[in-house]
Amino acid sequence: SLSNTQAVFMAPNNTGGPIVVNTSYGQATSAASLMIVPSSIGAANVVAQAAIQAGGSATLAINQQNKYALLQFNATANSYYSVQVSSLTTTPAGASLGWQMFSPTGASVGSGSFSSTSPSIHLPKTTAAGTYLVSFASGSSSSVQVNAALELNPTLTANATVSSSTTAVRQSKGYVFDATAGDDLNLAMTGLALTPSSPNYVRVYVTRPDGYYDSFYCYLTNTPGCSASPSNYSMVNLPQAGT
Repeated sequence: SLSNTQAVFMAPNNTGGPIVVNTSYGQATSAASLMIVPSSIGAANVVAQAAIQAGGSATLAINQQNKYALLQFNATANSYYSVQVSSLTTTPAGASLGWQMFSPTGASVGSGSFSSTSPSIHLPKTTAAGTYLVSFASGSSSSVQVNAALELNPTLTANATVSSSTTAVRQSKGYVFDATAGDDLNLAMTGLALTPSSPNYVRVYVTRPDGYYDSFYCYLTNTPGCSASPSNYSMVNLPQAGT
């Protein structure tokens, strides 16, 4: 029902989004986003929430055990996003937290854990455009404060470069590229700068569409780029098409 002072409606069975109201005078969209709590979590267990977009960040506090914070964002289809945790404080110190990702239909599509020593969450591929949720669970921690930023993973294309940097210790970055079966590709890194300079390497993981991955190390040298072990990574006769 709709009146001059309120709109009453049944909550949709999804993850929410902006509320749009149409009247004979025009259309209005809410400044805040409606957030639908997954039934597996329950609204009573959510103590913090924020809606952000790629490039944005939010600070969330969970001051009870076995409670949740929710991070909501809009995503395009067939994209990869990462949540970068720039700071995490827990009681007791050094605790790991669980995360879970929910699709626009409210279905759970991925889960894992993160901590101050593993602060990057590389989310699964979005299969549809819409509003997604990422939940953070306090578990046995009596207090949690997390600063989380959302990134859209850049796409690598042939003979082009992408530059980026991390903002916290132990963060990792995600990149994607498309290939066809039988392709011969070479992945190289240049201009590597590390602060501090020890350890003098970064580890690179290359993940296939089926989830199998390989890795190599890129070492800092006195000249820009990588040295032996190896300086680049050759992908010969790729067995699968995809991202």
